[in-house]
Amino acid sequence: MVALVAGAVVALACRYYSETAINARLRVEAYNAQQLIESLQPKLAAKRQQLQAQQEKLNKGSAIASNVGPAVVADIQNMADKMNNQKLRELLMRHPLTEGNPPKKN
Repeated sequence: MVALVAGAVVALACRYYSETAINARLRVEAYNAQQLIESLQPKLAAKRQQLQAQQEKLNKGSAIASNVGPAVVADIQNMADKMNNQKLRELLMRHPLTEGNPPKKN
């Protein structure tokens, strides 16, 4: 009976040691992953700022294009009519530009 209990104690001790070693390894892996995440946070913040700045530039450009673009096209059409410039008229006919209709790429 004592041998059976001693065997069970040894088995449990081995199991405990094994689980403790696995737990320690997992803790080290988790710590390393956390360190990596923390080291990447400043880079991520910088990239987010760059993305936000680029998006703001795109928004400004889009606003300018939608506000100024149609007026420029209208001025070109008026100039073509006033100067009786057939080539400019043909160009405008081949590549019609209207609001919300960007030029088609050939």
